[in-house]
Amino acid sequence: MDKRSGLVTRVVLGAFVLFICFFWMTQITAQLAPHTRKKVRFWHMWTAEWKDVVDKIVDRYNKSQTEYEVEALSVPNPGADSKFILGVMGGDPPDVMAQWSPIIPPWADDHLLRPLDDLMSPEEKQIFDAQAYPVVKKLGTYKGKLYGMSIGINMFAIYYLPQHFKDAGMNPDRMPSTLEELSAAGKKLNRFDSSGNLTRLGWGPSNIKMFAPIFGGGFFDWNNAELTIDSKQNVAALDYMSKIRSDLGFDNVVRFTSGLDMNSSSGGWPFIEGAYSMTMDGQ
Repeated sequence: MDKRSGLVTRVVLGAFVLFICFFWMTQITAQLAPHTRKKVRFWHMWTAEWKDVVDKIVDRYNKSQTEYEVEALSVPNPGADSKFILGVMGGDPPDVMAQWSPIIPPWADDHLLRPLDDLMSPEEKQIFDAQAYPVVKKLGTYKGKLYGMSIGINMFAIYYLPQHFKDAGMNPDRMPSTLEELSAAGKKLNRFDSSGNLTRLGWGPSNIKMFAPIFGGGFFDWNNAELTIDSKQNVAALDYMSKIRSDLGFDNVVRFTSGLDMNSSSGGWPFIEGAYSMTMDGQ
């Protein structure tokens, strides 16, 4: 073996040894990382197939860095609030929790939540204030303190069945552009049997939270910190919603809807079955 061949052999052997050392060091680091990272206990309210989605997100995050180790726990919605309060009282609460109940004001007043302002550096707070949507900041802020960050905003829209429009002699490519046009279209889309019983609802708004803002209403005066439940605007929204059902007959609507699966997240969504021609829903 000449000198050149020997040099090549030594280089190859050296590279192989370095690879083996690097491989074993990587494995050891991966095994030790969970024990040296800062634990973050994360409670959330997603269950069933959504729990699997959250677990995968947490797993990807844990693999993306070595400073924190998130431990996710699914807490079903009916008992999530009680479990959190008991955890605080027992001195063993989660570090962070995904919540969709309106809990920030009462929990903040009871000192169950720690303001995120205390955990942010001035630079982080400046970035958040500059980049977060105003509504996101508003939803998480109470008495000038930030207690939560929105992970997403529910975007609602009006869905309609084009075939129902065609059957009623309406253009399926042109949705009503005003509330008055929407109500008129709903009347054309209603269907009844020979006895006058409602068999299909063209348009039946039922969520006051969605319609109060359309009439200029709301439920809280942020400037004066007062509830505005019985405002003229809210009453006008209720009048609009109740008139649609009154025209159909309240008993008629109740009989029709009582036999439907009203849970839009299930496979029996009335809209999919064709029980509604138009409906408002979100993700």
